Formats: sequence, C-alpha cells, structure tokens
Amino acid sequence: LYKNYKNRAYHFAYLDSIKDFSNNKLVAIANLMDIASYFNRGWNYDFTKECVGYSIAYYKFVEEPHYSVIEIVNSVYTYYGNPIFKNEADAQYVIDNPNFRNILDKIFK
Repeated sequence: LYKNYKNRAYHFAYLDSIKDFSNNKLVAIANLMDIASYFNRGWNYDFTKECVGYSIAYYKFVEEPHYSVIEIVNSVYTYYGNPIFKNEADAQYVIDNPNFRNILDKIFK
C-alpha cells in the first residue's frame, strides 16, 4: 500500500518528492494493518469460526461520536476487509492510545 501510494502520488500529482503521507487515508489504513499485524503476531483470522476476531468501528451518528471495539461474529457480520485483531484488549488499546488517534481519525472521520 505504501509503495502504491508513493508511485501514484508521483505520477498523478507530478511531485518531485513526497515526504509526508500523513493526510492520506490509504496510508492510514496501511498503518492500522501494520499495527494489527504487530499485535496479532502471525495469527490469521478464520471466518469459519463463530468469533472471527475484533475490529474497530466509529459511531458518528450518535449524540457523542466515539470509537468502539466490535466482535466480528460470522453469523451476524459480513467481513469487509477491515483490520481484524485477535484480542479485544489489543483493539481497545489502539483506540485508547493517543499515538494512534490520528490514524483512526484519518480512516473513519
């Protein structure tokens, strides 16, 4: 994802050097994928199990918009390619960590 963004940004925007990718949603998704991969340590989700894993969601159409961890259950949810965490606590840690807030905001807001 990082390489694809750099190549496309150069060709379409004709930029000689691109140093800051922090405002790009594609890069933010790649960052969240890296974070999930770090926490999962080689674990791969299995969509045939009842509990597939945990994902981060943003509820914006409520009185107080907020991030939340949702359990991806194969009988209820359709998996759309969001990064999946093996443990609920890991996904909650990402939400609670201020160092990751910019990444989440780029993806969800």
